[in-house]
Amino acid sequence: MKREFLINVVLVVGLNVLIKVFFIFGIDRNVQNLVGQAEYGAYFAILNLAYLFQIINDFGIQNFNNKHIAQHRQLLPKYLPNILVFKAILGFVFMMAFLLFGWMLGYWVLSKNLLITIGLNQILVALIYYLRSNVSALGFYRLDSIFSVLDKFLMIVIIGSLIWVPAFRQNFQMEWFAWGQFFALLLTAVAGLAFLYKKIDIPRIRLNWPFLLVIIKESRPYAVLGLLMAIYSRIDSVMLSQIISEKETGIYASAFRLMDAGTMVGLLISSFLLPMFVRQIKEKAPTAALSDLVIKMMWVVGVAVAVPVIMYRLPIMRLLYTEGNQYAADVLGFLMVGLLALMWSSVNGVLLIAAGAIKRLNIMYFVAVLLNLGLNLLLIPKYGAVGAAMVAATTQWFVTLYQYRLLAQTALLGITYKTSLQIVGLLILSVLGSYGLSEMSVNWILLFLASSSLSILLSIVLGLFSPQGLIKLLKNR
Repeated sequence: MKREFLINVVLVVGLNVLIKVFFIFGIDRNVQNLVGQAEYGAYFAILNLAYLFQIINDFGIQNFNNKHIAQHRQLLPKYLPNILVFKAILGFVFMMAFLLFGWMLGYWVLSKNLLITIGLNQILVALIYYLRSNVSALGFYRLDSIFSVLDKFLMIVIIGSLIWVPAFRQNFQMEWFAWGQFFALLLTAVAGLAFLYKKIDIPRIRLNWPFLLVIIKESRPYAVLGLLMAIYSRIDSVMLSQIISEKETGIYASAFRLMDAGTMVGLLISSFLLPMFVRQIKEKAPTAALSDLVIKMMWVVGVAVAVPVIMYRLPIMRLLYTEGNQYAADVLGFLMVGLLALMWSSVNGVLLIAAGAIKRLNIMYFVAVLLNLGLNLLLIPKYGAVGAAMVAATTQWFVTLYQYRLLAQTALLGITYKTSLQIVGLLILSVLGSYGLSEMSVNWILLFLASSSLSILLSIVLGLFSPQGLIKLLKNR
């Protein structure tokens, strides 16, 4: 299981470095520079409002399906046609609720075309996540890795054609970006459906109300989980837009993009880590070895990325954005503190879901929502985007440490006292080393690379990462 996991990690990271990172910095960043902070901030606020309602689209089906199909793969031909009907109903309800609240918050007047397109895109996103949950639950982890980047690859082609052609570039609009995403997502969803229908014998699509009621009942705890996670992780940009301005939201989005790139690996790995843990728990196989391996790997990546970004946040923002300044750099710094927690949390959360600890997770996320909303109401009016970033980091560390406390009461987690010392030691030594390097009169990009390399070297010295062990695991069957 560890070998299969590592092979997929190499594939996922490779694909995402080539495609998703290029999309984030080559396409998405350029779009923000073209349209400006205010226009992109409006798009970002509407997008995050859609995330708050995304639970209607998903209703916990992705996590429920990934867990159950991984345990009982023979159920897929029965589940798929019924859930597709259910998702069509959920998509309609989502669109009505999203448009209503968008109108109430003033986004309909701001850009009704953007509001409608983003809503359609989120329906397709939920469909693709559901289709991918089936692909990974069936054990096609590498194909799932390809599906995870297909929409971004198509967007590079579509949007890239617009922003790199001078005639389109001069008149670029956010609506073009949203519609480009729509066609990329549509093609990806069609490809996912075609694969599943070809792979298994699926009966005709039909509406089976008794079955749907069972799915609703079983998915409800996962739906609550998704709703609470969306609120504490996405409400900040909507509050910035409503309390201050779309431009302030645009500043937050420019820093959030870099954190999003950093969390990408953890989120993708967790998508196929869940069915692996589910099968291990079902077969009563120990999960400690795999969880220890993944947590160590995530922490090394997190420290190697976050520490140098925090150290050189100002030149990074000035390099990437035409409006980059110290204020935006401070937003980035606090979000990178949260990134460290997110890398760890992506493994903890998957383990707890695989173990069926949904009720305890929901209690934890409910507390996190109260903490997040309270702190945002207190700090956003005074500190703006910086305050929102401070709250995001605080909330994420609360969630991560709470998850660790829950896992410490089980036999699922592989972290030992020695591993804890290694984790803390890597962070402290990396910060000290990066600070020492920053005092040198050398180009900051070289110092950034040196700081990141130092963290990886320290992880090897401390025993958190072993190249020889990684090679051995990849070779052994």
